[in-house]
Amino acid sequence: MSYQTDLCLSKIVSMNPTPPKVVQEYKRDETTGELTDELMREEPLLCHEEFAGRIPLYVPSDAVEAYRSAPGWKNFTRIYPLSELSGIDDIRHNGEPVETGRYDLNGRKVDDSYRGVVVVRYSDGSARKELH
Repeated sequence: MSYQTDLCLSKIVSMNPTPPKVVQEYKRDETTGELTDELMREEPLLCHEEFAGRIPLYVPSDAVEAYRSAPGWKNFTRIYPLSELSGIDDIRHNGEPVETGRYDLNGRKVDDSYRGVVVVRYSDGSARKELH
């Protein structure tokens, strides 16, 4: 991902605990247009410096220092833990899925007294058909 122009982003959020590797750019031969072994710049550039200074980057709390020292990512001057974004740093669900709705075959919401084929939806996104 490379953002070389002024985009309308208010923030960047990375859920990756390890900073993704930023790919280096190589120069092209002026006559053939083929890539050479010569790097465009010493340090990889993820985005323009002005952009990296304006837009906050939110990362997992235990990865802030890793992003601050990672090639390409360290150009961001506003790196914050995810907890400062929403107050929530991690979400875990340890329980069984719960029923979130019952529907007939036409997609209309029904209750337990409905007789016929019922599509039961669950909190994990799954669904099951039942015959009542």
